[in-house]
This record gives sequence, C-alpha cells and structure tokens, in this order.
Amino acid sequence: MVDYLNVRVRNKEQEEEKKLWEEQQAELIDIADADGEEGFKPEEKVWELHEPQPFLTNKVSYVVCLNTMG
Repeated sequence: MVDYLNVRVRNKEQEEEKKLWEEQQAELIDIADADGEEGFKPEEKVWELHEPQPFLTNKVSYVVCLNTMG
C-alpha cells in the first residue's frame, strides 16, 4: 500500500509539472507568433510512467467435501 500511495503522489506531481510545461510551451508559441516566426514547433517531452508494484499475494486452495450418502 505504501508503494501505491507513493505512486499516486508522484503522478499528481507529474500532472502539475505537465500543466506548467504546457503553459510554458503555449507562451513560447504565442511569442513566436507575435514575432512573426513561422514553422515554430514546440519541444516534445516524454513523460515517465509511474506504476505501482504488484501486490504480494499467496495462492490458497481449499477443498470442500460433502457427504450425501447418509
């Protein structure tokens, strides 16, 4: 559970970084348009995926028997 919570915190922080980065790229596009630059392409960024580790589990099997003969 601790790993899952840490991943949620990292994902939330990354979402905030994405919003800030996208705003900065939008500002750069606006500045380029105002300066008359054509063909300005914003920088592409690859974001790291944060996924929680799989839960530790144990496989348990049960055998259920019924005596119906009396």
